[in-house]
Amino acid sequence: MRLVQYEIGSCKPKANLTAALAQVLDVTNIDSQIGLMYTLFTLEEVYGLTVSEADGEVCLKINNDKDKEALC
Repeated sequence: MRLVQYEIGSCKPKANLTAALAQVLDVTNIDSQIGLMYTLFTLEEVYGLTVSEADGEVCLKINNDKDKEALC
């Protein structure tokens, strides 16, 4: 997965991808690629964010049950 490549430093997200993700996620304090990664890790941990592919497009998915698990 691409996030793993970002994590290990073998690949870096392009500036336009970083900006697009910040806009979609309504995050205004992402001022670097490191900031983006911390945001994605937090979304993964808190909301079960996963990255997948559908019809040749990258998709971000939220696990709707993750919130319920955290409340138990």
